[in-house]
Amino acid sequence: MKQSHLLVTTTSTLALAGYFLLSSATYAAPAPTAVPTSVTTQMYNNAHTGWNANETQLTVANVKTNFKLLFTDKTAGQTYSQPLYVPGVKIGSRIHNVIFAATENNIVYAFDADKAGKPLWMANLTPSGETLQTMDDYDNTRIPQIGITGTPVIDPSIGTLFAVAASKTTSTPSVFHQRLHALDITTGKERANSPVDVSAKYPGVGGENDGNGNVVFDPLAEFNRTALTLFQGNIYTAWSAHEDIGVPNGPSAGEYQGWVIAYNETTLQQAAVFNDSPNLVPGAAPSPGGSSIWQASVGMVADNASLYAVTANGPFDSNADYGDTALRLTPSLTLADSFTPCNQQELDDLDVDLGSGGPMLLPTQTSAPQNLMTFAGKEGSIYLVDRTSMGGYTPTTVADNVPCNDNIVQKLWRVLGVTDTNGSSDRDAYWGAPAYFSDSTGRQYVYYSGDYAPIMEWDLANGSLTAGLSPGGQPNQTPSSEYNFPHGGSIPVISSNGGDTSTAILWVVRHVLPPSPDAGPLTLDAYAANDLTNQIVFDAPAGGWNYNNNAWLIPTVANGKVYVFSGSGLAVFGVSSVVPGGTGSIRIARSLNFGKVAANSTKTRTFTVRNAGKGDLHVSSISAQAPFQLTGTGTLNLAKGQSAAVGVEFMPTTTGAVSEALTINCDDPNNPTPSLTLTGTGK
Repeated sequence: MKQSHLLVTTTSTLALAGYFLLSSATYAAPAPTAVPTSVTTQMYNNAHTGWNANETQLTVANVKTNFKLLFTDKTAGQTYSQPLYVPGVKIGSRIHNVIFAATENNIVYAFDADKAGKPLWMANLTPSGETLQTMDDYDNTRIPQIGITGTPVIDPSIGTLFAVAASKTTSTPSVFHQRLHALDITTGKERANSPVDVSAKYPGVGGENDGNGNVVFDPLAEFNRTALTLFQGNIYTAWSAHEDIGVPNGPSAGEYQGWVIAYNETTLQQAAVFNDSPNLVPGAAPSPGGSSIWQASVGMVADNASLYAVTANGPFDSNADYGDTALRLTPSLTLADSFTPCNQQELDDLDVDLGSGGPMLLPTQTSAPQNLMTFAGKEGSIYLVDRTSMGGYTPTTVADNVPCNDNIVQKLWRVLGVTDTNGSSDRDAYWGAPAYFSDSTGRQYVYYSGDYAPIMEWDLANGSLTAGLSPGGQPNQTPSSEYNFPHGGSIPVISSNGGDTSTAILWVVRHVLPPSPDAGPLTLDAYAANDLTNQIVFDAPAGGWNYNNNAWLIPTVANGKVYVFSGSGLAVFGVSSVVPGGTGSIRIARSLNFGKVAANSTKTRTFTVRNAGKGDLHVSSISAQAPFQLTGTGTLNLAKGQSAAVGVEFMPTTTGAVSEALTINCDDPNNPTPSLTLTGTGK
């Protein structure tokens, strides 16, 4: 085992004015609140449950009857990354709920999340004198332009978005770069110390080597597909090949490795490095490289102590090479534990990557084993692993169509996909990630989909996954169609108001169907999460995909809306708020100042909400951040011309000025989430 000896630092949460300080939970989502959910990391949290349990506006009933495309925003460039969402961001003099997008054109966009319009800001991360990397640089990738691929991550406590951007110089020969950027979410400008060139070395004798006993990171061969992970004050980046080929020319032709490289989020100094195949034999069959960490573009996951990744095909040996292996890493990137399937050699020989899919950490269970992780690979087998004792490696020589035994909690052998081709990688069973939901009765749902197959649900109980049933007693899977979810499956997400099944919805982007498996229209589908036989959104047009590569796109559900990025921009969906017979129109002040208030004392002020429209106005929630809070319930029903006073308390606990945003959710179709600025000074 190799390890880094570098220090990992942590940062404390800082109180910043101008936006809500909301962070992602590590495990199951918290109890629902009136505060709009922020989505600051891929799949909602570092466990990657794919579950937003604080969605109070969307229900199975209103989505089924009144769901539509609300508006679209244009972006330039293909977008693989998941949209990120932060409510109550002060940009200029206004407060906005903001949706962030990052594209292969190396552009990061900040859009108003509630209405169409020009970007609030946009940042082009390609430096002067450089241009985008392209597929011609590799001869082994299907992405035409390569800029930002992995989903960025946001730390709302310091108001910073982190992204990795690829570029190359316009000189001959070109010099290739991968850079980590830290952007202010209010302006898009670079933070101090940003950007930093990604570079690394690691003890080993294989791959590209410096001649001094170290393998070295190659910014041309390595590719940041996976989402970034924010963990204990560091930004963790994971790396793969573009395909199963590395550098196309030269003495290091074909060599690539799986890297994990961490940077301190404040200083952007390198904090730790790990390489999963430092001693691979150059030119070895079946591929000359080793153990990409690509996970269908899904990032590493983390609990309160460790990070986890699943590697793709590559060598496994006693020289610290970990092909087709689930890894547990400490924050300093020491390898702490691992699991390798008993048929690893067969998986490597046939290019049947274990790491074709992303892992998910499950919430702490009430019975042993309590700390579980699940994932699936190209073979189509679902694994359930105890994170505290992952299972190691029990090498077994078997025919490709014969299962072998692993020392893990459970293996569901080849349950995904429909093509069960033995002796070949053509089985194409799984490229995706699971999702999780727990209802108010305690029933736990785990969702997977495979190649040209429906989404299927398994119940988790007593350390075991069993095929789930719908409320009607039928297998709980999406309705069968000719193609279901094509080529590799899908990455679903769940929204709900806590464990209320009447609000629990599974959302998924259906990418292009045959006979054109790579380019064409994308659609958004939705199903009742506890009854996948009940489809409630049918192929809503969600943009286009005009590239010869696969579009595994993840929708983001937040604050009553569903956001989908594609090859043609941002599509925003929601429940229509038009009231029959007329529409309400909200009017509020832009700010409310409490003046000076003694620390630990309370002052109450009111502001007026007026309906200036032609129909009724319905306010579903009003939320404020400490040290401010509402004095009432936050719900209003106002007829035409009516007004209502809303009370807000200011309760400073320290001295000094403070500014926070108060946000309203209502059915004004032109202004559904107005906000005003609350200010005051503790003395």
